[in-house]
Amino acid sequence: ANLLQRGSPDFVELKGATLAPIFQKSGLNTQNMPTHAEVKQFAEALVAHLPGYELACEHEHSVSVLLASSRFCDGGGCWKSWIDFERFADIWDNEAVTALDYAATTPEWA
Repeated sequence: ANLLQRGSPDFVELKGATLAPIFQKSGLNTQNMPTHAEVKQFAEALVAHLPGYELACEHEHSVSVLLASSRFCDGGGCWKSWIDFERFADIWDNEAVTALDYAATTPEWA
């Protein structure tokens, strides 16, 4: 949590592993990979130590949870965690541009 506070990132993705054929050779299996529930529990514990961050979205199938700066929430639970690529293409060379300038609303399914 201290490292994240120092870096002050806009987003932090916490991700477990999903099975892939290469894991057969590495010895990884479902017994030594975190479940989505465990990743989410860790994310909730981490966000409790990160003022100004919240759980923005999760994807159970991908075993992932996205933490985001509260600046990316409209206060009503609507998050902006996607990239508006057309907007980004129009403003990328402006030195004052921030992620909020090209953030797009997170789709409901995400």
